[in-house]
Amino acid sequence: KCLCWDATCVDTFAETHVNSSAVTPGAAANAAEDGKRRKYAALTVRFRFEPVALETAGVFGKTTEVLLKEIGRRMSEVTGDCRETYWLEQRIGLAVQRGNALSILAAVRDRHGVGWS
Repeated sequence: KCLCWDATCVDTFAETHVNSSAVTPGAAANAAEDGKRRKYAALTVRFRFEPVALETAGVFGKTTEVLLKEIGRRMSEVTGDCRETYWLEQRIGLAVQRGNALSILAAVRDRHGVGWS
């Protein structure tokens, strides 16, 4: 089967997630994975569907961790470098940090009318 995925980055500190995230790290990402599985349940007949979910605080969902380790392992087999999984997770983490920074800057600009060039 071909692999298809739907990726999402859940706001760890959103009102709908903050309580569960405070008690269980990754709760928001795990809930997002479950929601994606329900949404795309019909795809599993023809495809290997994997939800990819992480939180703005950097926590991966449980099945996302498994998928990234598998992809990293396969990359390591091709390149011969055992650090591929680590680098993949770092690249994703940096993308989340950049997104967080842009969200903060946009909120400050909207609230205070401050512009950046």
